[in-house]
Amino acid sequence: MNDNKNRCFCLFFLAIILLLAAGCSAVMDGRGIKNIKEQERLEAGYLAFRSSDFKQAGMIFDSLQFSESRSIAQKAKYALVCIKWILADTPKAEKEAFDRWKKERKTDCRHTDCRERQLVESLLETLMSRLYEADPSGAGLNTTIARQYRKQLHLRDTAINQLTKKMKALKAENVLLKNKIKSIEEIDQKIQEKKADPPPRKRM
Repeated sequence: MNDNKNRCFCLFFLAIILLLAAGCSAVMDGRGIKNIKEQERLEAGYLAFRSSDFKQAGMIFDSLQFSESRSIAQKAKYALVCIKWILADTPKAEKEAFDRWKKERKTDCRHTDCRERQLVESLLETLMSRLYEADPSGAGLNTTIARQYRKQLHLRDTAINQLTKKMKALKAENVLLKNKIKSIEEIDQKIQEKKADPPPRKRM
């Protein structure tokens, strides 16, 4: 598998990891209502992440990283690291985010029993480590991401064009149908008018 494919897989896996984190069971530490409310905010952060609203998700996780609940605070810190990695826009920022993610992952592993997430994380770390061994600067990452975005935009534009054509065809059919309905109504109106007119009287 070449480096470009590995990089794409890494970004894909990172998104999966944070989604898996949302599915992992929360550790309730006996802090009652406050803990429940913070857990609800944590879920709201994961929901914002799934909606690709990384700014909103980041704000929620940022406020929760100082929670009195060690479990919630750790989950929030880990989520922030993942978001920072996803939003990294330079090779340097991407490498720094990866290093911080590795460090945060080791800490967070002690607070989660989500086997699936740990498995994906191990695979992701292995792939990224190999990438940086082959390309320490990470210089090819932005080109790869840009290429993928251009491909996705092209596919989206193609889909939009196809939908636009279908909409035009449907509008044309709609106009034709309305004209037919109008013609039928006019014919029906004439028939009703004829029925309403009294027949002429016969002359004696």
